[in-house]
Amino acid sequence: MKFPKLRLILLVTLLTNVSLPLLLNGSFLLASPVVAQTSESRKAEADRLLKQGLQQAQTSQFEAALESWQQALAIYREIEDNEGVATSLMGL
Repeated sequence: MKFPKLRLILLVTLLTNVSLPLLLNGSFLLASPVVAQTSESRKAEADRLLKQGLQQAQTSQFEAALESWQQALAIYREIEDNEGVATSLMGL
């Protein structure tokens, strides 16, 4: 081997790059804070639309209620919120 020190440095660099995220986050699969905030804000929007649809249905604004529930359903599906999907479908 001509460059044993270089190979060792490359190996250490590779191991550090692979293991550091695990040490800092506990997993590669953790969502970044930006993604989590986006999902939370999207869920809040879907929850608002769901509630709005209920209020519209109570005041006989059925077409508006359907539109609100359809929008909520689309968001719940986007963020993979199965409970929200089910609730939206029940409204529809």
